Amino acid sequence: LSKANQTISSVQQQRKSNLTLLIDLSRNSATQTTFQAIIASNDLSLECFLLRFVIEKLAKRDWTLELCTLILPAVRDLIKSHYYLYNLTGCQTLERILSHFGKLIYDNVGAKSIGVDLSQQARRDKCQTCHHVLHEIRCLLEDRLKNISDLSLRQLFDDNLRLLNACERS
Repeated sequence: LSKANQTISSVQQQRKSNLTLLIDLSRNSATQTTFQAIIASNDLSLECFLLRFVIEKLAKRDWTLELCTLILPAVRDLIKSHYYLYNLTGCQTLERILSHFGKLIYDNVGAKSIGVDLSQQARRDKCQTCHHVLHEIRCLLEDRLKNISDLSLRQLFDDNLRLLNACERS
């Protein structure tokens, strides 16, 4: 019992230090730096908290392709989790990303460039990064669908898989 308490205590201490870091960064740094630090912390609860904030509070005009490249790996991690809230948050974020950027990502992955256009190349690189993580998420969703018994979670994963397929075909 004492060993279990030590484990819980150390997890709580780590979470407290991560939250302190989050507060300090959000006061003193750019949004992108805050996102990078949270994702680098590998704390799923913080990632979930961050993505809930992004879904609920971030205006549509503040969503960027750069933001997508930062948060898609966190979405993948949350969908991998065995916690329903993490899965729900990951899927809702994925829906938002696909509705805003799905067509752009899939159109730019196969686009050929004519001449030298640095902004187009940067956009294509970001789209490639997003596409790679979206492919990983697709495989993960397909795998999770085979082994899940919870009907609401099954429906959530299936809906996201359909969205991915629709974006790929358009």
